[in-house]
Amino acid sequence: LHNLEDPRTPSASVDLVAGQSYAFEILLKEHSLEEHVTLWWQVPGSSEPEIIGSQYIHSYVQPADDLDGDGLPDAWEVAHGLDPESGIGGGYADFDGDGWCDIEEYGLGTDPADADADGDGLSGGEESTVTLTDPNQTDTDGDGIPDLVPAIDIPAWSYDAWFDAHISSSWSNDGTNAIASAPQYAPWVAYSFNVSEAGIYHLAVDTSFAGTFPNPAHEIRLEVAIDGIILGQFSMNHAQGLPEYTLFTPWLSAGPHRVKLMPIADYWDPKPFTIHSIVFGAVDGADADGNGIQDWMERILEKGGDTDGDGISDLDEILLGTDVMNADSDGDGLSDGEELALGTNPLDADTDGDGVDDGTEVKESRTNPLVSEFDGTVETVLTIPGAQTNAVAGEWMADGTELVSQGRRGWAEYVLDLPSQEIFCLNLSAAHEWQKSSCTPVQPREKSSFLLHVDGVFVGEYPFVCADGVYADLRAFLPALPAGEHTVRLSWENVHTRLAVRIAQVEVQRLGGPDNNENGVKDWIEASVAAMAGLDEISESYISPACIEGDARYVPFMQIVDDASCFVPVAQSAGERWYVNLPLRGNRTTEATVRFQNGAFELPVAIDWIPYNLIDHNGETITIRQGDSLRILCLPE
Repeated sequence: LHNLEDPRTPSASVDLVAGQSYAFEILLKEHSLEEHVTLWWQVPGSSEPEIIGSQYIHSYVQPADDLDGDGLPDAWEVAHGLDPESGIGGGYADFDGDGWCDIEEYGLGTDPADADADGDGLSGGEESTVTLTDPNQTDTDGDGIPDLVPAIDIPAWSYDAWFDAHISSSWSNDGTNAIASAPQYAPWVAYSFNVSEAGIYHLAVDTSFAGTFPNPAHEIRLEVAIDGIILGQFSMNHAQGLPEYTLFTPWLSAGPHRVKLMPIADYWDPKPFTIHSIVFGAVDGADADGNGIQDWMERILEKGGDTDGDGISDLDEILLGTDVMNADSDGDGLSDGEELALGTNPLDADTDGDGVDDGTEVKESRTNPLVSEFDGTVETVLTIPGAQTNAVAGEWMADGTELVSQGRRGWAEYVLDLPSQEIFCLNLSAAHEWQKSSCTPVQPREKSSFLLHVDGVFVGEYPFVCADGVYADLRAFLPALPAGEHTVRLSWENVHTRLAVRIAQVEVQRLGGPDNNENGVKDWIEASVAAMAGLDEISESYISPACIEGDARYVPFMQIVDDASCFVPVAQSAGERWYVNLPLRGNRTTEATVRFQNGAFELPVAIDWIPYNLIDHNGETITIRQGDSLRILCLPE
């Protein structure tokens, strides 16, 4: 607890009361050097600590009936099945796994070998530290309802059918239990369940293991996830006959949920691991303020935890009505926290009701999710079967009209013949395919991604999420492209050897919307391109060519035309930035037009080439690039 270079500097301070006796315990690390302990204190009125005098310290005589010095009488340890020779740290062990160490149980008079003295399904530690119920009373409030009531009893054998179809060699059932052939390599086993009343539940998973443990220190942990959120790995020592895993869930809303369980062993013994029961219990606790949330739940919620990591505390999510277990309650691609910051509705995927969800407007089209810019119409102008590619790389196979990957990665190109110049949507219909193996079962993967390029220009990376064999759509907004043929490349990104993708078709869609200024460009397209475009302010320059720069998402689709109708090359800068060297005219203002995304949006430029007056700058140094021109003037005021 102290800095060894200056042992008088404590890491914590404890205020002592005059006349009060204090007991302390010093545990020394065993090594070959001589042991030495010095105790210091700082008395009132002194600015420096000093060694505590021997007249203030009384030695502790080891009781004859506690030879290992753990604070527990040997006879009491033997009577309760504990080891009287476990050592000085034995009192701080928790033999029954109830959350109370054995020395606490000795002081309370409870049984260190019985985690649930009152038999209500809650351990003594859970009742004393979490639910605040009486660990010695089955019905703390005497209302005729036990402190814990089974609310959801999931048959262990009834794990999800799709999972059984893929992992049958690892998980099986006997009509009652779920059985893993060995916990060392068993994947997730998943169960769907329904919550009728929102709240925090007590989950108990009863298990057994047919193998042996090399020593009592070994354990099998159980990793628990609900609705895709891993709640942690919970320990249980089967060597001591402690087969039940328990935890308190986060706040679960009323409705469907999914729990996934996976055993993890810290040593090798390939014997069956069995799940006997999965029970979500409802606690009958006090609700002093009558707000429908039990007091113990409020204590947990008031700590400000954020289970789904969306930037909103669980308590605030309950008040807002959003999902504590889902960072994106409405599934629009924006987290609930992002929606609150933007002013959109986290419970409505399309806040402005224009037919395009909020996430797409913010991240893809860059339109305003609070203003209705689309009219809700979607027209498919082109459909290309997946197998109708003009080029591929990697291992692909045509299966009828569909294209199926044979390797982990690769790309396929498609030629799009666009009927007009505007922003189109590319809609990809595809499905994952999982290759089953009976010898080394692994949980099917549901996530991969596609990189999209058009005419060699990178558009973006898009996550693709779907279950095995279930077709899903992936939508991406293309840049504003002129009418005619364009090539799109879909690069599939994946690292798992058993995951394949099946491309059914590629569609090109036109999204409708008004053109209020009647310039021939839909308002949402103008707003979209304008949101991706920018020009840093500049009106004069000492140097020619002048360096003009700004923002643009698709720099290769930019053009800059000067007042002589000459095109000036545009260069890509870091990120979504661009720059151009614009030659200036010495006798008049140089004007140019910056065209973004093939002219879908334009910004004007007007720059004067002004002289650099040497007298005004009084010998200052100016740096210019090789080949640039500087207009010089030496004119007194």
